[in-house]
Amino acid sequence: MSYAVSASHTLDKMIIDALDVTGQTTDVGETGKIVTSTDGRKYKKCVVDASAVASGAGKPAYYMVGTTANEVTSDYSDAQVSEKLGATFAGVFTDDVTGGKAEYVWVEIPNGAVTPDAYCATEVGVCDGLVATHDSSFSISTSDSDRVVAVAMEAASSNLADIIMLP
Repeated sequence: MSYAVSASHTLDKMIIDALDVTGQTTDVGETGKIVTSTDGRKYKKCVVDASAVASGAGKPAYYMVGTTANEVTSDYSDAQVSEKLGATFAGVFTDDVTGGKAEYVWVEIPNGAVTPDAYCATEVGVCDGLVATHDSSFSISTSDSDRVVAVAMEAASSNLADIIMLP
């Protein structure tokens, strides 16, 4: 399997674009909107800065420096602090980000619900505390000073695992 979003008919509010819309370069007026699915997952419509590098569905997203609360990036070097502090962790992308251009995307935000098939390092096992890593995946926390942003609910298989992002 691979990362997949909640079905649109389970959302608490109507949305114009699908949660897994790809490469949208025009704001359709939903930026900043947050929707909740009946399965407990929450999503926020954000904009990806043109400086972002390519990323994929189920991979970590980070809030940008000095911009609005609705701007995210796939590259934490664009964020305020390192990934170990985790203060800039935004959630996971719901679809692929091309990189190199501004795009409007949905991001699944931390909410304490199970996020199926997030992109994880191969060594991730059940109940491991996870940190978001640069441009790629979730990996096992290795230090008490790491900011754990998620917990693995299963061992990674083919670099995918169900996780719970901590609110």
